[in-house]
Amino acid sequence: MDPRKALVRDAYDAIALAWGEKRREGPTSKRERKWVARFVDSLPIGARVLDLGCGVGVPILAELVTRGCRAVGVDFSRSSLGQARELCPGAVLVRADLAEVDFAPAVFDAAIAFDSIWHVPRQEHRHVLGHLRTWLRERAPVLLTLAAAPQTERELFTDLLGVPIYYDAQTEAQSLDLLRDSGFKVVDHHLQPISAARPSTGHLIILAEAA
Repeated sequence: MDPRKALVRDAYDAIALAWGEKRREGPTSKRERKWVARFVDSLPIGARVLDLGCGVGVPILAELVTRGCRAVGVDFSRSSLGQARELCPGAVLVRADLAEVDFAPAVFDAAIAFDSIWHVPRQEHRHVLGHLRTWLRERAPVLLTLAAAPQTERELFTDLLGVPIYYDAQTEAQSLDLLRDSGFKVVDHHLQPISAARPSTGHLIILAEAA
């Protein structure tokens, strides 16, 4: 395994219990709550929904199950999935690298990847998004988050709850273009800069649909 991915897997294995407690408190911001609700509210009862990088399962995967969705969560952290099994007993869980997992074509009605793809090296983003598109039915809604940064600021080795972790980013325009090239229509998006001094660096939320 790529050592950068192993760093992410080992980080979430180490912090699964603490991360689960933090996420059980609910969305980290009104912004997260707003965009996730917008996505979930668009889903019909019984929709088969993929949560790509589901982590400990709360609050998003649990919300999908509560709403009557047939939810499938994918994560490669064994400890995180252990938490998800306890917190989301109605979900199907798959332990796999989100860049390597595979499903049959057009098997999902919707998908969400919240704060997960940014842990994958950017060279693999096209592969991840291309595969995701093949698993979705036409016009399936998708909610994604990515890191955005100038071309001079890419990989970031930092820490989460005191353990080392890895992120990677492209520019906002590059990510939006990549989504379109991968067969998605961008419906709406919002970049939350990390500071006024760095307006092009931050957390990018994208609502899209399979074109």
